[in-house]
Amino acid sequence: MFKINEKNYELKYGIKRIEMIEAVTEMPVMASLQRNKGMLSIQHLKVYFAYGLQDTDGEYIDINKGMEQAEKLMEAEGYIKLNMAIVAALQRDCAFLFQTD
Repeated sequence: MFKINEKNYELKYGIKRIEMIEAVTEMPVMASLQRNKGMLSIQHLKVYFAYGLQDTDGEYIDINKGMEQAEKLMEAEGYIKLNMAIVAALQRDCAFLFQTD
């Protein structure tokens, strides 16, 4: 859960959001995660965060605002914490990406 301007947000992903992220980054989600052992590039981190940020009413935040917030949170909380939140949300919401059998 993230608090931005006194409003609560969470990261929420689904197939449509994943498709949007892959279109913008021009890379499959799993390839991006595996390439650097789960550590997204800063550019990809901002995209994943912006496209996954949803308020408690189920509305996704404006992408440009999401990118700005990703940068602010990264500077305030640290890259690792934000990256871990994204990967955890992907595992929770898109478990099908991580199935091995």
